[in-house]
Amino acid sequence: MKAGLAKLATACVATALLAGCAGIREHRGTVIDTELVSSVQVGVDNKDSVQRVLGRPTFAGAFSDNDWYYVSQEARTVAFKSQKVEDQEVLHITFDAAGDWTVRYHFYEDCNDAPEDSPHGHAAFLVHVP
Repeated sequence: MKAGLAKLATACVATALLAGCAGIREHRGTVIDTELVSSVQVGVDNKDSVQRVLGRPTFAGAFSDNDWYYVSQEARTVAFKSQKVEDQEVLHITFDAAGDWTVRYHFYEDCNDAPEDSPHGHAAFLVHVP
């Protein structure tokens, strides 16, 4: 009986320890809905209507508030390791003085691999946004 309880306790402890290795998936930032993005029209919509449809941007440009960035990340953390960003989407909207705007969309499947032309290696995504 004691041997059976010891085996059961060992199995429970092992299961609890292995459960911590399963990892945690986390979504950070904006959920970029491609249908909403495609519903906004250049020449028809302005800053206010873009913000009503897409929501507030994750952040505006450092040198101009005419650059809006919507950032979405899927990250995973495994026990005792640092967090790893697995997927990242960046929607970059630029407004000009007339109120017209352009959209650039960037998707990085493996965020640990920098683009080939990047001299910065594994730098933050802002380095990779053209």
